[in-house]
Amino acid sequence: MRRARDNSSRVLLILAASVVAVILMVAITATYVQSRELADHRRAVIRTQELITRLTRLESTMYKVESLQRGYLITGRKRYLGPYNESKAAVFKLYDNVLAFMVGKANQEGRLRRMREHMVNKFSELDRTVELRRQGHYEEARNLVLTDHGQHEMLAFIEEMRGLKKEENRILRIQSRKLEAAASEALNRLYILSGISLVAFFAGLNFINKITAARRQSQLAQLTLFEISSIMATAEGLSDSLKGILADICDIYNWPVGVFWRADSGGEYLLLGEFYSVEPFPELKRLLSSLKIAPDQGLCGRVWNHGKSEWVQDISRDRSALIADQARCDGLHASFAFPVKIGDEFVGVFEFLSRRAERPDNEVMEAFSVIGSEIGQLVARREIEDRLQLSLTEEAKAKGVLDSVLDNMGSGVIFVDIDRRVRIFNKAAERILGPGSRDRTPEEWYERIRSEDGKDKIPMEKLPMVAAMSGKAVSNQIYMVKGDEDNVLINVNARPVYDHDGGIIGGVVVVDDVTARIQAEQRVSEFYSMVSHELRTPLTSIKGSLGLLEGGKGGELSDRGKRLVTMGRQECDRLVRLINDILDIRKIEAGKLEIERKSIAPDVIVAEAIEALSAYAAEHQVRLEASEIVSEPILADRDRIAQVLTNLISNAVKFSPEDGVVVVSSMLMPDRVRFEVTDQGTGISEQDQKKLFKKFQQVNSTDSRPKGGTGLGLAICKALVEQHGGAIGLTSTPGEGSTFWFEIGREHCDDADSLVTETIEDSLPKVLLYVTSDASAGTLIDTIEKDAQVERVASLEELRERLNSKDAVLALIDVEGESDSEHIPIVDLLNIAAPVPVILLGRSAEGSEEEFALPLVLDRIEPPCDPHRVRQSLRLALAGHSHRKKDANGKVTVLLVEDDPSTREVIQVQIEGLGVECRLAPDGRQALDAVKRIRPDLIVLDIGLPDMDGFAVVTELRRVEEHRGIPTVIYTARDLTAKDRDDLQLGLTKYLTKATTSEEEFLSSVRGLLIELLKQEESASE
Repeated sequence: MRRARDNSSRVLLILAASVVAVILMVAITATYVQSRELADHRRAVIRTQELITRLTRLESTMYKVESLQRGYLITGRKRYLGPYNESKAAVFKLYDNVLAFMVGKANQEGRLRRMREHMVNKFSELDRTVELRRQGHYEEARNLVLTDHGQHEMLAFIEEMRGLKKEENRILRIQSRKLEAAASEALNRLYILSGISLVAFFAGLNFINKITAARRQSQLAQLTLFEISSIMATAEGLSDSLKGILADICDIYNWPVGVFWRADSGGEYLLLGEFYSVEPFPELKRLLSSLKIAPDQGLCGRVWNHGKSEWVQDISRDRSALIADQARCDGLHASFAFPVKIGDEFVGVFEFLSRRAERPDNEVMEAFSVIGSEIGQLVARREIEDRLQLSLTEEAKAKGVLDSVLDNMGSGVIFVDIDRRVRIFNKAAERILGPGSRDRTPEEWYERIRSEDGKDKIPMEKLPMVAAMSGKAVSNQIYMVKGDEDNVLINVNARPVYDHDGGIIGGVVVVDDVTARIQAEQRVSEFYSMVSHELRTPLTSIKGSLGLLEGGKGGELSDRGKRLVTMGRQECDRLVRLINDILDIRKIEAGKLEIERKSIAPDVIVAEAIEALSAYAAEHQVRLEASEIVSEPILADRDRIAQVLTNLISNAVKFSPEDGVVVVSSMLMPDRVRFEVTDQGTGISEQDQKKLFKKFQQVNSTDSRPKGGTGLGLAICKALVEQHGGAIGLTSTPGEGSTFWFEIGREHCDDADSLVTETIEDSLPKVLLYVTSDASAGTLIDTIEKDAQVERVASLEELRERLNSKDAVLALIDVEGESDSEHIPIVDLLNIAAPVPVILLGRSAEGSEEEFALPLVLDRIEPPCDPHRVRQSLRLALAGHSHRKKDANGKVTVLLVEDDPSTREVIQVQIEGLGVECRLAPDGRQALDAVKRIRPDLIVLDIGLPDMDGFAVVTELRRVEEHRGIPTVIYTARDLTAKDRDDLQLGLTKYLTKATTSEEEFLSSVRGLLIELLKQEESASE
């Protein structure tokens, strides 16, 4: 029985074992089959998840390409181009991977092909904008972006992408449900079989738990990525994106607190970026806001330093934790952190806190390592988009402001790019240049733009815009623009416009309508000309008449009558000074004051100024003294420096006390001569000194004597000195007098005899002689030295230099004595010599070359030189003609050409006082008739004549050879320019200004030009 029992037990045991074995085998088989099924479902789920992940990466990489392109468009920096091309390649690679996953899915493959078409079109648009930006066409690239064509392709791409993801997510849900159903079925089967075999049960349960955990983690990771992508795509800004990410991750993983730490601008610390909590944690948030986490400090510092995810099971017990105490107070324990990076570039750290102390979950940490990279790319794209949007917004605002400013400017502004496209043409430019001017071509502008006087076309290459686009600047040029109705005068400034690399990208032109201004200036100029003529001419008559009366030419006057005449003459002088000051200031302001520098001696200028003002000083009972006056020559305009010195001396006299002394001195400086005028007046305060040299400024004086004056004198002095390149100033102490000084550059010359140190009455005129033969030179010197100073020069080159000094009145040149080595063409030499007359000695080598230089060539004397002929020609130059012709009464004849009767009568009396015959001509035509009849020894000529002015008279006289050498005094109220003087040159010519020229100066000039004839007249009378 036992045996039977044993057997039966054994059988039962065997049976049980068999049953168990069968069950185990069935369980194992079922488990195996179920495992295979679960594995298939899991692989399907994983494949679908992987496909979704790749699609997400493809989408994010596509955004990255677009972001890099926008970055390059905005900044123009080439460091964006490498990542841009790499990202494009990555897109196509990801696309091929996705395509491999789509095999057998006809619907999805169709979407994928359409998505690729949109992708290719988008890349085509991106590449085109990048190429345009590389070539410097930023505006064209920007306009291409603004067409929204690329955005349309991108939206179509995203739409297809969403369809793909939606379908794959649907498949994923189906597969997940199948996986879950299969897992549940396997779990039920294992529950039944577990009652038979504890081992099989636990083994199966453990297997299922692992599968379930894997599925859960996979689903959570996929869900996390999906939610993050959605948030980044829909959030309005980066801050909203980060908050959404924190909220979703906390919600998915049931974490109560989420924090994003960002690196500061210097990359030295982590600072709180965003904070999210399911419930309020005010103290924790306050603590986190105050933290500055260094690398390797605390959990986040370690994650930053090592670049890997890290998990702390209970941060409240972690001594290295910065928030341990606060976490303990708030009941927070486990802490998990993972880095956010863009490639190798660190962006920040996400940190999450849990209510429970949890062991590290490796699968979660691994999943979030991938999530961190994805978030980094999304964050980078969002930052670039935000910056781009901000840049576009600011650019739009700036453009609006610029457009408003340009349209409200008074000046016209035009900008044309290098392709000749008009980019800016504001309203003022349209108004100034006329309707339709924006659309004109350079060729049309060439036909319309003229020189200021409207006579000459402007060459195409010198048109302001053309010049600017070729790299040249145009500054303050006046042009005339011919309009359909009226012409416009414009002031133009043009400049080239460069890009960051220094290449020209266009030109900008600023135009101002100056028609009214120039017309006003012309009217002002006409007014000043009228003032000059209409006031100076009668003043000349009044001044001359009073001078004649004062000199007794009108008969004896009583003492009271003389005082009244003297008073009138003095007030006339004062009025003349006022007019001259106003006209001088006008010329200075208009930049038309001409300075003719010559070598002059300071001691001569000072002596003449003191002599001229001696009577004025005597009237004020002031004594003038000269002290330490240097003779070192200066290079200056004699009349203008005399004007400055006279003004300073007269001011010093005016403000000196009775019996005072005004001292005029000068001193040598390294490269200048300093003039000083010192008075014993009341002195000038520092405050008054600052305004002295300004127009219409005078210093109040405690002296009860009336000072008078216009307040223009010192301003004119300052302008005259500065035009000489000098300086002017004063030193003064109230109660101790003042010293006014000015400095003029020295003339460094070796020949002291070149200075003009004597007046015309005290010295003979200088004649230059170039003769190679010593014998001929001696004969000529003996012939002419009684009438002039003779200076022999050794070479034509020296002759040219001496002629340039302009202190000679005649040159005698031996033409046949020229050697080949020093040959200078006669025409060139005469051009240099002008306006010095020339007598040529010897035969002409090639005919009459010198005829082209007439009337400066007075004569050609062929060898042997007749002394009488030489003397005649010399006197022609010195006295006006060679025949010494007298009128019927035996008098030297002066022809006075003056239209004003009063002035004509006064000048006639003054000239006749020299003992010469004065013939009268009231206009230009009668003057020409008189010259033909009597051929005068001297002409005194006014310019402003009726019918034919003085310029025309001189032109007509030059046409007749025998009239070309007549000495002339140009006596006019007009201020002459250098060109005017050239045009009025006739023989030896003096230029005098009415009202400013004293009777003595006028008569001295007449006497100087007639000096030889007057000497002969005196000899004859004796």
